[in-house]
Amino acid sequence: MTGKTHAVCGATTMLLMTVLNPTGMAFGGHEFLPIVGMLSVVPGSYMPDIDIPQSKLGRKFKFISRHLIHRGFTHTLVIPIILGIFMFYVASLGLPILPDLILGFEVGYIMHIVADAFNKKGVPLLWPLTSNHLHIASVLTGSWQETVFLIIWIGGHVFWVLSRF
Repeated sequence: MTGKTHAVCGATTMLLMTVLNPTGMAFGGHEFLPIVGMLSVVPGSYMPDIDIPQSKLGRKFKFISRHLIHRGFTHTLVIPIILGIFMFYVASLGLPILPDLILGFEVGYIMHIVADAFNKKGVPLLWPLTSNHLHIASVLTGSWQETVFLIIWIGGHVFWVLSRF
């Protein structure tokens, strides 16, 4: 998937969370405001591809990207789990806004991984437990298939919102 597709997938999902929970949603004793997460969802959706030297982040952080394998560690659940633990820790401190920004970043990150599971190469979701790649479909990056994928992704989110009202 292209960076734009990842950004749209993350933003659409965060927007869905915002529409369904406009006054916030409670997790672990903290009231998260998804609308604040809209500010950080796109950077989160780009982050897993820091392992590509030609990506937006890979070009800015060459010292990181050249030491990583594409669709390796950054495309697993390890980083989202660490982010989730950090998010709840920050929330427990009573810090305003920061947990909501971390939530948005994490939603973008996770949606990137989910979208990449629809690519032929898949993602090593459960690494280090297994090196097998989760592969749902074979959407070709930059093709008409990716456009159809986005239409289905957005349409599914719209349908979900409409079904709730």
